[in-house]
Amino acid sequence: MFGRFTALADISLTIGRGEFLTLLGPSGSGKTTFLMILSGFEAPTSGRLTLDGRELTETPPEARGFGMVFQGYA
Repeated sequence: MFGRFTALADISLTIGRGEFLTLLGPSGSGKTTFLMILSGFEAPTSGRLTLDGRELTETPPEARGFGMVFQGYA
């Protein structure tokens, strides 16, 4: 939540081993928020993040095994 604005709600995503993921959407649609939570640089205000049934919400970024490059550095 950002004030009274909900950035993400009811997200469920399946990514196969070795697949690459691209998020497309308009400004303000939650792409960066989703990536920041997935990578561990932001914490969700509610809900949980799991990978193969393993809880990742409290796992530090360096232990998650995700890579992320923002557009400005690609």
